[in-house]
Amino acid sequence: MGNLLGDTNPGTDVTFIFPDKTTVEAHRLVLCCTSSLYRRIFLSNTALSNLNAANPDAKIGGKLTRKLNLSTETEEKHTMAILDVAQTFEVEILTEFLKSEQEMSEKDLFEQWKAEFVSFDDALFCNTSRFSDVSFRVEEQLVRAHLCVLIAHCDFMAAMLSGNFQESGQQEIPLPSVSLDGFLGFLQYLYTDNVNFEHHDPIEVLKVANRFCSPRLVTLCEVCLEKKMESSLANSKKKSDRLGDLIQLIITAQTHNAHQLASKYLYYIAINFEEFKKKKELDCLSTDNLIVIEQQRWPPPCYLTELNAYRKTHDRDSSCTLM
Repeated sequence: MGNLLGDTNPGTDVTFIFPDKTTVEAHRLVLCCTSSLYRRIFLSNTALSNLNAANPDAKIGGKLTRKLNLSTETEEKHTMAILDVAQTFEVEILTEFLKSEQEMSEKDLFEQWKAEFVSFDDALFCNTSRFSDVSFRVEEQLVRAHLCVLIAHCDFMAAMLSGNFQESGQQEIPLPSVSLDGFLGFLQYLYTDNVNFEHHDPIEVLKVANRFCSPRLVTLCEVCLEKKMESSLANSKKKSDRLGDLIQLIITAQTHNAHQLASKYLYYIAINFEEFKKKKELDCLSTDNLIVIEQQRWPPPCYLTELNAYRKTHDRDSSCTLM
């Protein structure tokens, strides 16, 4: 989040000029997600009305990205100066923090601000043309975005859009092999730090997350897919009925670097191998995967061999002839 608020992030679209001629570059998107005053300045009445209808009780947090680190001698002076600025620019949560007599850590303040920031970011800017300065062509549809968000939250995007790649100079970037649903889920993650998997297919989001090197999003997809598979297994009469789905999930996970998910279900097949061993779907697994399953099988093959030998011996020794 601190990267988004830095003064070196490309895509600035507003300049503050101070009395000494010093200038500070900023982003309207950040200002609107931070201050009620800037929302009134930069947004239309219609946008404000829609926002208020969607978030009637919302309050936005202050632009706090690091600890204040005030010494005892200067704490009161600086606190009053910061409070004055916070009140002037209507940064409510920072104002309340500085005025409150109750203890609240700066970490808690930042987390509260972050949650409110992303709610405005999602409502006002995610997949909208408002202040957008870059577009992607996905499945013949135009998806608009903001350089400051993409570059701050995704290293791959930062390299692609601000480096020596050909995309850095394009206003419209084609993504021919990316699904629209997956890309919109990826964008939602960049803008809000989360994905609503009720609206986006986790498999499609996983593919895009891997393509754009977003390991945390890959993990979120793994968690979602694991929950869906566990629910499917729980609702099945026999584990073997779901083997085809398990194998397809393993192959997809390995293809898109969701290695934790693949390992979990290879192990699941291994410890339930007696139920799966006669299913032809196992032939779809690679040799390497079959080796992993063989190494993790439980009970191990050697135990089953000894058990069968014992049973044969026991059955022979216990047999008798009736007189």
